[in-house]
Amino acid sequence: KGEDYARVVKIFEEQDTGNLALHDFNTAEGYPYIFPKIIDKSTKLKEKEYEDNEYVGGVYVDLFLLFELPNNKLIRRIKEKIRYIRYAKIRGYYKNLKNTSGLKALFVKLLKKTVNCKRVQKKLYKGYTKPFKNNKRFLIEPNVFCEKNLIKSEYFKGKDIAPFEGCNMPIPLNVD
Repeated sequence: KGEDYARVVKIFEEQDTGNLALHDFNTAEGYPYIFPKIIDKSTKLKEKEYEDNEYVGGVYVDLFLLFELPNNKLIRRIKEKIRYIRYAKIRGYYKNLKNTSGLKALFVKLLKKTVNCKRVQKKLYKGYTKPFKNNKRFLIEPNVFCEKNLIKSEYFKGKDIAPFEGCNMPIPLNVD
């Protein structure tokens, strides 16, 4: 939930998290991704897709935040398209131009001059961090845009327990 991510941010701001750091567009300069990551500060990682970018992270775990979608299918489709366009703007803005030429390179160069990437990222995060309403569907994987990948909100009204790395961990209901 949105308030859960705010708690995670606060933990990383106020507590000693050892070699772990939270990276998102607010905490890491030139952050080229559409969702936050928890990185290992003792490592360095530069992804080829973003090698022109100043951002250097570490080995990471992605944090996929629940994104609440409206119950109305038409409004849901419109919001998904808007989010997809925002993702494309961010990816294009930070894209490595070395192996890009022609119309695609021209488009990316134009994007870099016209898009305020920080503003686009803020709009995405606003959607991820706002309090939930009573909608019945969530998107858990931010790069997938299709009806079959939506998670029903009822799965989060309780919890199951599953073994993980020698511990029993809480998980959403009906997880496959």
